[in-house]
Amino acid sequence: MLTNDQIAMIANTVSLAVTQTLIAMQAHTQQPKAAKVVQFKPKSQPKAVKTAPTSDRKVAFANHVIATFKAKGLNVTPMVDVLTFGKWEALGFRPKAGQQATFVKTKDMNGNGIALFHKEQVEHVS
Repeated sequence: MLTNDQIAMIANTVSLAVTQTLIAMQAHTQQPKAAKVVQFKPKSQPKAVKTAPTSDRKVAFANHVIATFKAKGLNVTPMVDVLTFGKWEALGFRPKAGQQATFVKTKDMNGNGIALFHKEQVEHVS
């Protein structure tokens, strides 16, 4: 036969188990809080790319980029096929060994111009 102390201990254990089960069931039946949505952006795919420059200056520069690379025998789409080192690096690419940038400069620019790399000059960094 059980003593009063043993019965009290069993009652406390059962009470604790029932309480924990009810808490667990309540947690599963409640609506979960809205989770923060994090979008994964793989490095091998470019971000949303502007295809139409917005100002006359940008249009002129885009046309100059097309003409410069066409002279090299490459058909390009500015801001898609041809990017700066920093933009390629942000997308997970690096220029291949020995590749030289093409400097594109318009009349109103100071310095050497903007150094651009064509997509055939870069490789994915793993």
